[in-house]
Amino acid sequence: MYWSAMLGGAELLLGGTTAILDMERCITRRPRSGRSSASVSGPWWGSASWTRTPRGAARAAESTDAALAEAESLARRWHGAAGDRLRVCFAPRFVPSCSGPLLRAASELAALFGAQVHTHAAETIVERETVLRTTGMEEIAYLDSVGISGKSAALAHCVWVDQHETARLARQGRT
Repeated sequence: MYWSAMLGGAELLLGGTTAILDMERCITRRPRSGRSSASVSGPWWGSASWTRTPRGAARAAESTDAALAEAESLARRWHGAAGDRLRVCFAPRFVPSCSGPLLRAASELAALFGAQVHTHAAETIVERETVLRTTGMEEIAYLDSVGISGKSAALAHCVWVDQHETARLARQGRT
């Protein structure tokens, strides 16, 4: 993890990247430079009893309370560090793996700290259909309903958005 973070950080700096969003354990080990800023986060899981890791192993999902306590601790430790060049970004993984209360709380914590919320959205057609089936709403509308919207929201991917969702993002000031 350490060498991967160092190599990735060096490559970003050499390529002229001025801001990154990364997980805490990586960001605290990246090459130090006066030329970049960073937002740190950790992915949260908060609705399923079990989830699969990238290698297929099952692991218990975090409870909402545990995920929120960890996120708040991270914010208190890092938000505004290094002269405000290091910030916290609250990062619930994505709608199918997080409960509505967890997503709402992430939005509220972000507002409390003046931070961003980062989540994946509309990454696959299966995700899109799952969110619609479980919430009765299109994914961007659902995220909006739990407070994850506007310029404080960093939505990764958004591959499977329709015209309505694109228009909603535009009204929020997202492009």
